[in-house]
Order: sequence, then structure tokens, then C-alpha cells
Amino acid sequence: MIKELKAKLKRISREQVLAMLAALILAGASYLVSSNQSFLKKGNRIERGDPGSVQKQYELRVKGITDGTETMNVRVSARQFTDEEAVQEMELLAEELSMHICGENKDLDHVLKDLTLRKTIPGHEGVRLSWFPADPGLISYEGEVSNLELAGPAETILNVVMKAGNRRMEYALPVTVLPAVLDSEADLMEKLVLELQSADEAQLHDGTLKLPQELAGREIRYAVPPNTGWIRILAIGVLAFALLGLKPEQDRRQQMRKRETELLLDYSDVISKLVIYMGAGLTVKNAWIRITDRYQESDAGKEPRIVYEEMSKTSRELRKGVPESKAFADFAGRCSVNCYLKMVSLLEQSRKTGDARAENALLLEAQESFEQRKNIARRLGEEAGTKLMLPLVISLITVMIIVAVPAMMTLA
Repeated sequence: MIKELKAKLKRISREQVLAMLAALILAGASYLVSSNQSFLKKGNRIERGDPGSVQKQYELRVKGITDGTETMNVRVSARQFTDEEAVQEMELLAEELSMHICGENKDLDHVLKDLTLRKTIPGHEGVRLSWFPADPGLISYEGEVSNLELAGPAETILNVVMKAGNRRMEYALPVTVLPAVLDSEADLMEKLVLELQSADEAQLHDGTLKLPQELAGREIRYAVPPNTGWIRILAIGVLAFALLGLKPEQDRRQQMRKRETELLLDYSDVISKLVIYMGAGLTVKNAWIRITDRYQESDAGKEPRIVYEEMSKTSRELRKGVPESKAFADFAGRCSVNCYLKMVSLLEQSRKTGDARAENALLLEAQESFEQRKNIARRLGEEAGTKLMLPLVISLITVMIIVAVPAMMTLA
């Protein structure tokens, strides 16, 4: 018993021990943290979140309602301000509000860039803000400032409504918007867009559109972009030329792979027939000729098989008196697959010696060839499955679009 335990312990790797040790340490730390951070306080109390925070949900186990223990979810809303706290919080925020919404501007008396009109201010999440600019064409409801066409400073009012708890207060913030300073390329381009829009609206009755010639003291020149479509067409032509140049080599390799696969698939059939005929007492030459004759008789009109066509060519050479060793060697060279080289070597050994060892070697090779055929068939099946993955994925995406688009349109 002790020996068996020691043997089992030896099979446990160091990585397994370290993984288990790390899991124990992390589990212990998680238990301690969860124990120290329990949301259920003494006296069956659950602390609320600060004003403005989201509602939270807790899972509790309840005893005393039934004979056992029940599990339920308790929703706890954030704490609300009292009326006094709400007024105090809004007055405090009102003193800081201009600082929070200035954005990149110096202050509200020198507004050049967009304002940051937030719904809530960090540190005052319990107060909700709603903005109502007096001139939305100058300052939008989102805080965007339109000052490109201003000739001088423009004064406006930015109204804000504050809500905290059950209290509501309104403030009016005076704002002075200054004309835009066109000191950057982006500002100039934006100004040019506005000038083009104004020119288009002013010249609607004219037969042509006269473009602005000057902007901010700068002379504006226009030109038609060069047509680059010919470059893309030429690039596509070069790419097509290169791909078409590679196609013959790709086709040749594909034909070679197809030829090799067909030879490998037919190998078990060829060698099994040789074993059967030679086992019946025929010589290697006669067995070879008998196989090709049967092929010519039974497979007439069918799609030719490469290996039997090559064997038929060898049969014709044998009938013409070509030495067997040369005819078989030429056959192996034309097939150029290792298994046929091995088969010819075994046939040559059987032809020369004729002993039982050569016959056993052929029989063993026939058995191995069947295993090889099964492996090739399995590989071809996996390749076919891989090729089907892309059409299946496309079909899945199509079905998902057909189902999802009407549903999204309905929700919209």
C-alpha cells in the first residue's frame, strides 16, 4: 500500500503541485477578502451608496420564513439628499460650476473654444444638471461654440437647472464669446467651408459658383486633384500579370499532388492483386500481365487510372522482350512514389530468390498499404471538411443577418 502511494506521488509533477498551491493561496485570499468586505453590517444594515450613485443589488440568505434557508435578491437605492443637504450641495456647486465647464477656455468671459456642459460634475454626482443656452446658434445645447463669423465679442446667457433630491434650483451664467482666432490650419479650413457654403447660398441664381479668392488676408488658389484612377488600374494589371504568371506552376503542382494521391490510393489494390496472383503460382511477369489484361477488359470506357496505365505500358515492354528488371525499374521511375519503388524492390527480390521470405515481405507490405490507404482517406476527409468551413461560416453570417436586421429595424 505504501509503495503504491509512493508511486502515485512520483507521478505528480512539480507543475501540478505549484498549480494546486497557487489555487489554494488564491482561494484563501478570496475568502478572507470577501469575509472582511461583507455588505451586511451589524444590526442587519446595508449601507446605501452616495447620492447620485446607481442602484445596487445584493444576494441574501433568509432564515425564519420557511423551515429551510431561502435565497433572495435585495435592491438598495442610493441615498437621497435631505432638502437642507440638497440646497447646500447645489449652492456649493454653483460657486464652482464655471470652473468645471470652461474646458480649454480661460474663463466664461473669454470663450473661444467649446464648453464642457456635463450632466453631472465629479464630486457632486448627486446633482443633475440641464443646460439651456439663451442663443443656441452661438452656444449649442452640447456646448459647441460657433464664433467663426463673429465680428466682435458677443454676450449671452447660459441657463442651468440643478436637481438634487426633491429640490430644484436655476442659475444664469453670463458668457462672453470672442471671435475665433484663425491661427491654425484647422481653423482656416473650417472658416473656408463656411465661406463656401455662404457663397453657394448667395449664388443659387447664377449659372456658376464663384469660389472665394481671399481668406483672413491670404490668397486662395484652387486646383483639380490629379486623376489617380489609372494608377490603381495599372497596379491591378501588374498584380493580375504576376498571379497569372504563377498560375501554370500552381496548376502543375496541383496536378502533381492529385497524381500522387491517386497513385497512393491505388497502391493497396495493386499490391494485393500481385500477392493473390503470385500466391496462386504465377510468376511476377505473368501476374503483372494478368492484372493489366483484366484492367483493359473490365475498365474499358471508364476514367483511366494512372498506375494501371503505367502498368499496361510495362506489360507491353515485357511482351516485347524488355528485361523484367529494366521494365520494372522504368515503371517505378515513372511513378516516382516511394511505395512503388519499395514494391518493385520486393518483386525483384521475389523474382530472383522465390523463397518464402520474399512472399511474406510482399504480404506484410500489402497489409501496411491498407493502413496507408485509410490514413490517406482520413486526411482527404479532413481537407474536405476544412474547405467547407468558409461556405458554412458565410451561410451562418447570412442567416444571422437575415434574422438580426428585421429585429433591429423593428426596435428602431
